[in-house]
Amino acid sequence: MTVKEGAEYCSDLRDKLFVEYRKYTSAVGVAKAEKLKLTARGFDYYLNRYAQAQFGKNFDALTTKERNAVYYTVLRKAGGGNADVTTKVRKLRISARIAILFTAVLATGEIIAARDRVKEVARQGSIIASGMIGGGLAGFAVSFVCGPAEPACAVALVYIGSNLGGMAGEAANDIYQEERLVFTHWATE
Repeated sequence: MTVKEGAEYCSDLRDKLFVEYRKYTSAVGVAKAEKLKLTARGFDYYLNRYAQAQFGKNFDALTTKERNAVYYTVLRKAGGGNADVTTKVRKLRISARIAILFTAVLATGEIIAARDRVKEVARQGSIIASGMIGGGLAGFAVSFVCGPAEPACAVALVYIGSNLGGMAGEAANDIYQEERLVFTHWATE
């Protein structure tokens, strides 16, 4: 295998790995990855980019030895990450943890302020769980509703699904609590 074939193979393998990674990420992450992929450049672009950086000339004007050096650079870079994407993922991870903590604080405040704390725990649990289910179901629908490369649509759809799920969970819990009282009154008579 030549250096050029190795560089092409690694670049192609990296693209295939990204397709596999998308199977394990969220709908919003897939939409952002698809949008980023639309702006991706081909193999020749990177050859010229690294040739300019290393030797100050286009790839076509390089000697065989210089071309091999550029191919080795492509090989090294194929295994590296994108610093911008890594930074955004870290920020999103922190934002998600903050959102979870904020939700827990609000739910705890509602539970502490409630007269019937056990009933409120069930209510908050229903709202949170059904909101997660609604967001997950909306995430499944992202590719059908939004299409690829539409992260704003994906975020909005998951947000709407989470809110609708939370409202449905709250309504279901309220109905259950009312019917439970009627049932227990009927069963004790």
